Amino acid sequence: MFISLPALSDERDFLAQYKLLDRADKLYLYGKYQKAIDIYINLLKNTKNRVMISRIHLKLGKAYYFLKDFKKSENYLLQVLKDDSFLELTKGARLFLSGIYEAKGNYKSSIDVLIPLGKKRDYYSFIAKRKIEDTISSHPDKNLKKNYGLIDFYITQREYTKALEIINIFLKNKETDSLLYLKAKLLFNKRKYKDSLAIFNRLLQNYKDSKYVNTALYYKATILTYMNRLDEALKIFNSLPLSPSIILKRAYIYEKKGNTNKKIDEYKSLIKKFPLSYQVTYVIFTLAQYYENKKDIDNAIYYYKLLINKYPTSRLVDDVAYRLILIYKKKKEKEGIEKLKKLLISRYPTSIYTYHLNNYTLQFTRDFRLSLDAITDAITEDKKDDEEGFKNIVLLFRKKMYEDAYYEAKALYNKGNRDPELLYILSIASGKIGRYYDSMKFRETLYYFLKNKIGGISPDLVRFVYPKFYAALVEKEAKKYHIDPLLVYAVIREESRFGKYVLSPSYAIGLMQIIPSTGRWIASKLEIEEFDEIMLFNPIINIELGTWYLNYLNKLFSGNIDAILASYNGGPGNGRKWFKDIEGKDRIEIIEGNIGYSESKEYVKKCLSSYYTYKNLELYPQKDKPQ
Repeated sequence: MFISLPALSDERDFLAQYKLLDRADKLYLYGKYQKAIDIYINLLKNTKNRVMISRIHLKLGKAYYFLKDFKKSENYLLQVLKDDSFLELTKGARLFLSGIYEAKGNYKSSIDVLIPLGKKRDYYSFIAKRKIEDTISSHPDKNLKKNYGLIDFYITQREYTKALEIINIFLKNKETDSLLYLKAKLLFNKRKYKDSLAIFNRLLQNYKDSKYVNTALYYKATILTYMNRLDEALKIFNSLPLSPSIILKRAYIYEKKGNTNKKIDEYKSLIKKFPLSYQVTYVIFTLAQYYENKKDIDNAIYYYKLLINKYPTSRLVDDVAYRLILIYKKKKEKEGIEKLKKLLISRYPTSIYTYHLNNYTLQFTRDFRLSLDAITDAITEDKKDDEEGFKNIVLLFRKKMYEDAYYEAKALYNKGNRDPELLYILSIASGKIGRYYDSMKFRETLYYFLKNKIGGISPDLVRFVYPKFYAALVEKEAKKYHIDPLLVYAVIREESRFGKYVLSPSYAIGLMQIIPSTGRWIASKLEIEEFDEIMLFNPIINIELGTWYLNYLNKLFSGNIDAILASYNGGPGNGRKWFKDIEGKDRIEIIEGNIGYSESKEYVKKCLSSYYTYKNLELYPQKDKPQ
């Protein structure tokens, strides 16, 4: 157990260095850049700690940047890029380097250093895109669009029109199979199927030995399917190497041709030939529903049970268990019902189905007080020798030096360490320094480990994965707009996992995942002047706009929480349609049968699960805060 640590000299030196680093960081934050620089450079001379060195390089680069010493700033920032241990550090370094190159008039380098930020859709890619586009529009004479890197950048950002524009620039100079393939694929993504088909045909005719031939044929067959040229499409799919995707495409064609038996045969073929594919659970579930709708209950039960028994970790297991309970109720099989209820309670205690069956009460099965020491005790028998440096991480954590503990622990995590104690330190430390999205990732991983390890859940353990980050903001806006704050927490948790910099594929932004057009409309209602979508990354703005919108939907649907959530995801127009005919229907029946979009259906179930979990936790006040 890591309760008390010996006061070894190397530990004292380690702690002293980090206290100096914190002192320098405070000076930096107060704008005392030269004083901070003096401490940073002194630390660099006296430490071999790679984690500390990377952090110091970034701070020195930023400090010299603010002092307008771009040469020194560039040198230190480039050192950060050489060490890819911490992606969050390199992201910051790239933004500052871009500013330096722009100040020097080196606009190509300014763009090139930003392009790697486009590998993921988030706040940094959003900022990078704006800076790149500003640079290109400000210097039209520099031919800055002619950059292969921008093609992948814009594709990842789903800016297909801009990617196509750059592809066409290169195609004017020289045609290649890779450029043709990218152009055809992007036109496909933009649903310009006729144009896309023409280019795929050109690629297949002119580049018979291209590595893209099979993929081009796959896309061609898919387009022909959409055009209802089913026999042509089927012939192509049959000529390609067999895969789960090919089987599903063939099943779709048979469905369009009205040949249900062949569609079912394709599904069964996928289960047999690709039992480990990610599509297999969807196929099994679809087969079970098909037989249930046909009143072939024996086959329905067979496939539902197959999914539960063979794929117990599938996200569909709670849906399947509930479907089976309904079937067993009709068959009056009490024993089967009780077994499935126990399965739901043990594996999915916070599922909306479990809540629905248990009168919306959460059943805690263990009295486990979560702490670092409790985790150590729980895993004693599995404990391996301590990895080098772990005691120092615990030391920083015990001293409440959370930022330092976070970076040191993250370095071990990035090396592949998944020790439960390390995960706990990361989950608490990242939360303490405002990295709530990171914190949720570590919390959820640890939750599932401990849930299985201790054989149940306790209020402490559930509260750990249902935190109330941004509590002051949420409580304030919920009170202002007469909304249950627990509903706001539930929406934030399911929309973004408390990640203020989250950017979705559909361009929804921030904590409550607000689409820019919706944000502009709400901002006009709240009379927010000069609204810019970048403001949605600000938690203050995002939570206010999101809570106002929940209040708007609350009035629209007279407090029907299910309709509010369905409309938050699928739009008020759909919400009106989905909740028009609900008289006399069971709540789950309405969610499953009335909501037309599968995404909205799953969203409502997840948010309700979070909402009722937060409500249940209110009955168990937290006595002690996590250490």
